[in-house]
Amino acid sequence: MADLTELLQWEDGIYQLETTDPVVGGAAGISNQQGKQLANRTAYLRALAGDNVTTITAAGSPFTLTTGLTGLVIVDASAGNVVLNLPAASALKTMPFVIYRQDATANTVTLTPDGTDTVDGSASYLVQPGARVHFISDGTSDWSRTSADEATQAEVDAGAVEGKYVSPKKLRFGFSISLNSNGYIAFPSWLGGLILQWGNATVSASSSLLVTLPLAYPTANLLALAGDGAAANADGSVAADTLTTTTITLNNSSTQNSLVYWISIGH
Repeated sequence: MADLTELLQWEDGIYQLETTDPVVGGAAGISNQQGKQLANRTAYLRALAGDNVTTITAAGSPFTLTTGLTGLVIVDASAGNVVLNLPAASALKTMPFVIYRQDATANTVTLTPDGTDTVDGSASYLVQPGARVHFISDGTSDWSRTSADEATQAEVDAGAVEGKYVSPKKLRFGFSISLNSNGYIAFPSWLGGLILQWGNATVSASSSLLVTLPLAYPTANLLALAGDGAAANADGSVAADTLTTTTITLNNSSTQNSLVYWISIGH
């Protein structure tokens, strides 16, 4: 006993058996026509839903994607370049491939179309590290990209590119915070990497104190301000100077010890 042969195609109608139709089995038998049409629809819808998962590494490259592999394609190019050959666009109208590249290496993952077909209007397509890209066949000659590319960190920082999405990791890149009495907040790189720091220390009368900043500035310590946390001293004042990327110096010109609060700004 054989199974019906399923085709990846949409059937516009399901044949209605008539009272005059003979009972004829076999591959071309009219009694199997309805079952074949329904099986074809099911195969088409399954491919459209993209429930297949295919994993490809450099060892299996070049790899040819077939009509039965529509769905998620996981690519690991950590061991070398990977080439994926797409099937003819005309054979898979509206069928999806989702290409997810899970490595972050400098190796390349290249999509190449069949014959004179194109990929997103081009002769080939490079999948960036960490990207998840959706492609759907137009049914004639192109695999159209239906998902946006992820912006690079440089593009996020510059803020000049439209039509790309930003990952949470890139949005947060450079950000850190320490909410303590001696702490800091470092803004993300796309906000210029500005860093605000604060703290307090007791400085002895008529002396100076070298204070190590909670966070070293990557580039420069722009300014520091200091204030006396106790009652106003009539015979002196406090100040901050001698700025480095890792320290500031607190000066107390008063004849009594002072609790000095300070703020520093840099990047």
